[in-house]
Order: sequence, then C-alpha cells, then structure tokens
Amino acid sequence: MFDPAQAGPLHAMATALRARLESFFPPARFAHGTVPANLTPKAWGELTRRVPFVGLGLRGIAPDENSGFVLHGQVQWAVFLVVRHARPDARHFGDQTTPGLFGMLSVAAYALNGLELHDAAGRSFGTLRLTRADNAQVEGLTADNDGLAILNLTIPWPVAGEELLDGLDEFLALGATWLFEPDDVAASATDSLTVRDP
Repeated sequence: MFDPAQAGPLHAMATALRARLESFFPPARFAHGTVPANLTPKAWGELTRRVPFVGLGLRGIAPDENSGFVLHGQVQWAVFLVVRHARPDARHFGDQTTPGLFGMLSVAAYALNGLELHDAAGRSFGTLRLTRADNAQVEGLTADNDGLAILNLTIPWPVAGEELLDGLDEFLALGATWLFEPDDVAASATDSLTVRDP
C-alpha cells in the first residue's frame, strides 16, 4: 500500500541520497546527519561535533510554472560538507589525517550530479541535478576554523498517487485518512479529492 505519510517520496529520496553519500563518505570516517531548517548555534554545534561532517537537508518543493491540478515540480535538497582545521591551507587542501573542503566538494559533485535516483522498489524519480555549490559561511554558526560547502540539488517530484494507478482503468477520486491514535478509527481525519467526474 502507498503510504505517503510514513513512506512517501520524500522519505524514499532522503534514504537514497543518504545511501549514496555514505557510499562515498564512509560513516566510519565521516559523520552524517540531517540538517534542519531552523539552525541554531547549539543545534549546529551538536551536528558538527564530529568532523568531517556530511549533512542532508530538505529545502522545499518548487512547482513548475505550468503545474496545474496535478503537482509537477522539483524537490530541492541541500548537502552540507564541514571540515575543521586551524590552518586555512589544510582547511581547503586537507592534510595527512583529514580531507579538505576542496576534496570533499569535488567527490560530492561527482557522486551526486547526474545520478538517477530510485526508491526501494526500483522506481526512478529521475535524474539528480546539481544547481549550485557554494564555499559558504553562516554568520553565528560556523567557527573560524570551519570550512563549509553547501551543494544545492534538484530531483523531479513524482506525480502524486502514481503507485495507486497501476492497472486501474478508471481513477476518479483520491482519499486520505490520518490516524492520530493507533487503531482508533474514531480519532481519524479523512478527506477526499475528486480527480475527474465519472
């Protein structure tokens, strides 16, 4: 059953992206985490306590200009790369013990741009595209010894409910049910959406 609340396209994309990042930046040598939108110095400090750090964050969904009733657009992701060195040269070029920002950024760009992203069932979301990569600094977050790069990525948003349509000749309505308490139908909220008239 297709359950977008528990295992929807954003879940599948994030899982596939993290797996790709971990294959190029092994967790034994690199810290990994999810970067929230509401970053505070405390949250950032906890995320980057161990470096080098590779973080994944959701930026949002940008609908196409011609997107109508059925959403067509691009899901926007960000990958955060953090290194920490006292010397600026080592911060960018690395040294004998840890990588530099130049190397991590190059590896991430090669690993991600042009990747065809699939869900666990093997269905393709389309091709991942690197739209920008910045040598960045975030005022109040990044320390003097930190190097930070942010890669912005896009991947097509799948048409909602495609998983439900396989083999159906007539698809007239789409319904949703939220269960806020386990096994309690009385506490559920339901809604339906008419796709087209019969």
